Amino acid sequence: MGTDLLGVSWALLSYQLSNIGLSVIFGRISDLWGREKMFALGFLVFAVSSLLCGLSQTVLQLIVSRFVQGVGGAMLQSSSRALASESVTEDLAGRAQGYMTTAHHVGFILGPSIGGVMIDYFSWRWSFFLLAPIGFGGALLALAISSGSTCGRRRTACPSITRAPRYSSRSRQRWYFSSIGALS
Repeated sequence: MGTDLLGVSWALLSYQLSNIGLSVIFGRISDLWGREKMFALGFLVFAVSSLLCGLSQTVLQLIVSRFVQGVGGAMLQSSSRALASESVTEDLAGRAQGYMTTAHHVGFILGPSIGGVMIDYFSWRWSFFLLAPIGFGGALLALAISSGSTCGRRRTACPSITRAPRYSSRSRQRWYFSSIGALS
């Protein structure tokens, strides 16, 4: 591709900017539109943009594709933890979050080594090409699982899944305002 360190830095930063900047926004949209739909759409956007990253011919194409990939990542991140916490009973919620955190950190530890081997033996493009089929498979699986559900649009879980008791609107408001305070 023939770029300098600044171009590579922008390719990394564009993902982080869109992912961090849009996570809260997509969290609210998934509350309104449906978490299952947002989760499936996030996989789809992530997979298509990963394919575009691998096919990019200029650094500008890579930067834009990475930005879109961050949008897909924000959609996934904003709905995945909420879906996990809604899918289990209250006594198993901590375990579910622990499994997700463990998977994230294992990927964080192993990812650079696997990516380095892949770049050495193949090309940097294959790090993106590998993500595309995983993303498409995740989108298909999420759509297949959510298409059979009769879940509502707002903070409801499937009747077949055991769920923790609903919180009152007052406790939701306290949680919301305390989380806003933590952000400021």
